Amino acid sequence: MKKPLFILSLFVLTSIPMLFAESRSGSSLGTLESVTVVASTTVDVIYANHGETPDAFRPYPFDGDWSFTWNGNQVSFAGVIRLGSFQTITDAGSMGGVTIQTFYDFAHNLSGIGRWDSASRTLTFEMIPDGRDDARASRATWSREAECEKIRGMFAGVSCSAFKKSSPGLEGVKLTFRFNEDLSGFEGEAILIQFGGKGATESETTMVTRIQGDLR
Repeated sequence: MKKPLFILSLFVLTSIPMLFAESRSGSSLGTLESVTVVASTTVDVIYANHGETPDAFRPYPFDGDWSFTWNGNQVSFAGVIRLGSFQTITDAGSMGGVTIQTFYDFAHNLSGIGRWDSASRTLTFEMIPDGRDDARASRATWSREAECEKIRGMFAGVSCSAFKKSSPGLEGVKLTFRFNEDLSGFEGEAILIQFGGKGATESETTMVTRIQGDLR
């Protein structure tokens, strides 16, 4: 009669980890891999450190912090993408002109509840943009208000005005993170979507990033 009791006890003990949510947190490193802007004119954007003037786009590095809590087929998360102090050189052609935007200790703070696929150990999350310039997908922080400088072009001033009136937060986010077997790390893609401008200056910017993190 004791054998079934032993088997039942063993089953309960081995099942305990599944009954409680597991949490991990840690730091991450990432790169901004591409920036695509949809607007009424062709727009090219280059990210650079303060004082640099590269003539072509190159991956821009950043760091961050993340925390995850697993609960069944869901994962609650909070993350910070710290882009830091940087400049964006925006070329909107002969109409929009060339402008430089300067950011100071800039970061996007993200949070939500994603889907968990235990077979592939993959977290997916998507917040689809719901309106123009509502910044519902991130809480942006900075140490100093961003600036915009006109470099050249008839309507560069209009471009700077549209930039200053636009929310710095994100309108959409899509995450795909795959985790190690022991949940000690992850890597994957974060797609960030931002709207800006109004009327003739409306734009939709999609930023594709790669992120890798260590958790404990």
